[in-house]
Amino acid sequence: MGPRVVLQGALQEGRLQLPPGFHPTDIEKELERLQRIVTKLQTEAELCEEQLNQADTLLQAELRLQSSGKAPQHAAELQRELEQADAMLRALFADVQALKDGRHAQGEQMYRRVYRLHERLVALRSEHALHAASHAAAAAATHAALRAERDEAAALRYVQELRRWVEENARRVAEAEWGEDLPGVEAQLEMHRALHRSVCDFRAKIERAREDEAQVSVGQRSAYRDALDTVEHNYNALRGY
Repeated sequence: MGPRVVLQGALQEGRLQLPPGFHPTDIEKELERLQRIVTKLQTEAELCEEQLNQADTLLQAELRLQSSGKAPQHAAELQRELEQADAMLRALFADVQALKDGRHAQGEQMYRRVYRLHERLVALRSEHALHAASHAAAAAATHAALRAERDEAAALRYVQELRRWVEENARRVAEAEWGEDLPGVEAQLEMHRALHRSVCDFRAKIERAREDEAQVSVGQRSAYRDALDTVEHNYNALRGY
């Protein structure tokens, strides 16, 4: 039964009286407009539900990847689906309000349907945000662990460089021979002075290595400290030459 038939019957039976200045055609046009909104709402609510189903499928795929320790692969697509569903729901709520303003019989029913879709969108967004935060925290922890490993490796290499420097210069001092003439003696003396300056400056590098001990893991710290103690012992011996 169309809007025109319903309107005519209500007027004939006295169940509806038109305000002054209103013509039945005006009411008929309004009813037809509201009915078009109902049809539009029904169609677009189904499309919105399909959009939410697609978003849910992507979210579950992301959660499976996360549980297996893999990086997200559908984050951008999932975000687009959620944004599109949000835009659709905004339009749906505007149409529902038009039905309610027009006191259409299906206004409340359509409102409840759209509101349920909105609740589902909120739930998906919340779960997506929780997943994204969890992934970000895991990525940050992984990055911090990798940074700590790099810092530890750099500290260990630095101690080995110090050890090699001390050993090389101790060998040079031990093998050095004074020249047989004055120029030779002066050249050897100048080399010795330069080495002495380098040895004095080297103390700052040992102090830096002591500070770097904080970057070494507990399991490696004892070996690191022993290696650095050996460097300092040999360094003190070098200074005594």
